[in-house]
Amino acid sequence: MRSERTNPDSRNFGLRSRDINKAALNALKEGMKSFQSIATIHDRWSVFSAWIKSEQGIKDMRDIEKAHLVAYAAHLNDRYERGEIAPSTAQNYLSAVNRVMEIARGDRQV
Repeated sequence: MRSERTNPDSRNFGLRSRDINKAALNALKEGMKSFQSIATIHDRWSVFSAWIKSEQGIKDMRDIEKAHLVAYAAHLNDRYERGEIAPSTAQNYLSAVNRVMEIARGDRQV
């Protein structure tokens, strides 16, 4: 739980890693029980984290805002329109980001 972290306001919401991917994995382990679900969501998060690092220059979860998620949704829509991914894949990618951010932030604001 976010409130139980040593310093929840530090980099990546205090999830014990400076790396956004490792911090996401720590968040999932903190908030979920199923190893398979953790692995699946983390794989989907990794797609987002690669995109947000390269396209937006963000390396800290605290800097992710709703506008970034809207831009990511547009990116996924472009990939769908080019036939690269199915609509369900785009939805799964967005859901994974929402779940990780919900656990990391401790709310549903992003």
